[in-house]
Amino acid sequence: MELKSFFLLAACGLALPWSQSLQAKEFVTMGTGGVTGIYYPAGASVCKLINTHRREHSVRCSIESTKGSIENIQRLRDGKIDFALVQSDWKHHAYVADSIYSGNEPFTELRTLFSLHTESFNLIVGKDSSIFKVQDLVGKTINIGLPESVERVDMEMVMESFGWDSSDFKALKEIKKTEQAQALCDGYIDAYLDMMGHPSARIEVVLDGCDARLVPVTGEEIDNLMASHSYFIPSVVKKNVYPSMKKDIPSFGVTATLVTTSDVSEEVVYNMVKSVFEYFDDFKNTHPALKPLDKKGMIIGGLSTPLHQGAIRYYREANLLTQEELNQARHGKKYDSQGHNSH
Repeated sequence: MELKSFFLLAACGLALPWSQSLQAKEFVTMGTGGVTGIYYPAGASVCKLINTHRREHSVRCSIESTKGSIENIQRLRDGKIDFALVQSDWKHHAYVADSIYSGNEPFTELRTLFSLHTESFNLIVGKDSSIFKVQDLVGKTINIGLPESVERVDMEMVMESFGWDSSDFKALKEIKKTEQAQALCDGYIDAYLDMMGHPSARIEVVLDGCDARLVPVTGEEIDNLMASHSYFIPSVVKKNVYPSMKKDIPSFGVTATLVTTSDVSEEVVYNMVKSVFEYFDDFKNTHPALKPLDKKGMIIGGLSTPLHQGAIRYYREANLLTQEELNQARHGKKYDSQGHNSH
């Protein structure tokens, strides 16, 4: 992979001379994720386009590395950042105040700009493991993640869909995301979950480092899980994405989305969306995970909160949505990949 060269390129795009930065009327910050994931380079791609074309709109953008969706939502809510990359399921949970947000006020100010890549439920097992599908987890030692982590909530939902509890496993471990790959390679656990888009440096390291494998996550139970939670979608990790992969691995997942709040000005959001969509090929070419994107899918995919008014303004001007779709988007209606309303 060419992530190092990409980070250098992105850094060059984000670093502006002081004399130029004084010209900016708006300075915005975006929460992303860890540097070995996709959120960080994806956020850098957006900000690089904003900064490259800043003379057209006087907006300057910077990124922050974070722990991901949950931290980004909290920082957005606290007003510490202006934009954030978050998974469509966590965006939904915060907006309606369920899951780990139960007892909090609904984050009804959340607004969507557009969606990005699909993030798969990646079930990773050791080289010599007898696990070849998700159903084989029974009787094994698995990492379910720390309490209230993305991995923990998603793994518990899968367990519930199969009717499993702790008695169905040899052991359930609570290991940090940053330590679970090493735990697998050391034989301390048999499997773990990593919600991630592809290609990912973090996943490539464990696949190549100790010959780990991705296994399918499919079945009637998974179909029912997706049917009952509209933010889940089918996903496939394509063969040859990683050198050791020789066949497609089906699973399910969520959509990475760029969000903000209704407090951010229409003009700033409009110019951010316009910078990405007017220079769309440049944007897609900044990371392999972004290459499959299409404009329509980015607008209507993973739409579990309303579109920001600034985004709607651009999509209307560019004739990218029908009037019916725009009306639905104002209320956060989600569409499937063919554009059908799935609520």
